[in-house]
Amino acid sequence: MKRFLIALLFVSSAFVSSAYSATPSDLWLDDVTAKLEAKLAEVKERIVRYEGTAGKADRLADQAREAGKGSEATARQAAVNARKAKDKAEKAKEGIENELASVRRLRVAFASGADAEVAACCKTYGQLQQDIDANKRYGKEIEKAQAQLAEWTEKNDQAWKDAAMAGVEAVVASCTAALDKRVARATELRTGLNNMEGQLIGKYGQKNFNKLVSKLEVTSRSYDKATRLISKARIPGWSNAGAEGIGYYEQFMNAVSEIAMIEGEGDRYLAEAIRDPEVGAIINQDFPMVDLHGFVFGKEMESLLEAAGMSTLPVAFGDFLVKYGYSATDWALSRQRILQQIEIADQQLKAVEALGKQQQRSMEAFKKCRAEILQRENIVDWSER
Repeated sequence: MKRFLIALLFVSSAFVSSAYSATPSDLWLDDVTAKLEAKLAEVKERIVRYEGTAGKADRLADQAREAGKGSEATARQAAVNARKAKDKAEKAKEGIENELASVRRLRVAFASGADAEVAACCKTYGQLQQDIDANKRYGKEIEKAQAQLAEWTEKNDQAWKDAAMAGVEAVVASCTAALDKRVARATELRTGLNNMEGQLIGKYGQKNFNKLVSKLEVTSRSYDKATRLISKARIPGWSNAGAEGIGYYEQFMNAVSEIAMIEGEGDRYLAEAIRDPEVGAIINQDFPMVDLHGFVFGKEMESLLEAAGMSTLPVAFGDFLVKYGYSATDWALSRQRILQQIEIADQQLKAVEALGKQQQRSMEAFKKCRAEILQRENIVDWSER
């Protein structure tokens, strides 16, 4: 609706300005004069052209008579037709010249105040110009407000997108660091078990050795799965999100929650192995350098997520953005300014709507009185043709 009113404002103003110059009240008569003079020039050109055609036809007729050709009659008729057209154009020329004289009389009548009807129509035209000027001023103010609103909205959107992307990268980096460490330790333990398989089986028994290997394989699969999911946490299109930002964030939160859950499953299997008196002895006595206890029992993943602003899942979108640089104060002030501009624009549009109706009334009144005066003076209104 706003765009329609703004478009209507400029279209209507442009139309009137092109048809009737925004000048002192009596100068609408200049428009009538200009159109009559243009028509007069066109008629004069036709007169010259018809005269040339008639002369050419006469010469062709004379040549045909001298040559004894039968085309003389046709050429003579062409000359007659051309002269008839010329006579008609001459009468049109005379009529237009009389109309121009009438326009000059109207201007004199306006200047002297002798013609009340002309004076009233000129006053209506002056009101129309005032309406057009007022609409143009409001139009410029509305355009300015709309531009500011668009700029502020763009800056707000970019601010939260930047904060969101910073948060996503920080959380992904934290998850990646935690999982890389787990994968490295699990790989180190697996390599040690392979290298010392015979020795460990002889020392702790096949059953305990197999149980540890089984737990480690499940753990490794969980860590690998969580690692693969990290790449999906960077939701495509996030940086271009508008109103869909919260939806993208929810997808991101779901992905991080799933990563944390799967990583936790891997930790749990290792914890079960460590807590087993017999199986745990293999890790505690033969592989103390692997240091699994730090992240399995120290809740390292939770600590990393907390440092990344995600101590609880899911985290509110607003809290997440503030954590990563989106200024809540600036956002509130910017939002307040935007709302104020929208309110101002709405008020201006109401004023434009009222002015538009006033301008339409002035336009209709002016066109009516203009047509009546031209008809009274037998002046053709060429602007309507």
